[in-house]
Amino acid sequence: MRVCSRLTWVLVGLFAVRLVIMLPLYLAGEVAWLGITKIALGWPAYIVAIAIMGFMLSVGRTPVEGPEQA
Repeated sequence: MRVCSRLTWVLVGLFAVRLVIMLPLYLAGEVAWLGITKIALGWPAYIVAIAIMGFMLSVGRTPVEGPEQA
């Protein structure tokens, strides 16, 4: 359960970074910079987030509980 929560926080962090960077550009009307950041924070950022999540899954330790412990 903890590993899944941490994986979710990786995606929340990605969306928070996108919001913090792109919202001021949108409000300022900076169309060119908004397009550049949209591309940079699109698929490349998702690939980095998936790589981080894959690393977290490979390192994460989830104990297996038997029926008598549950």
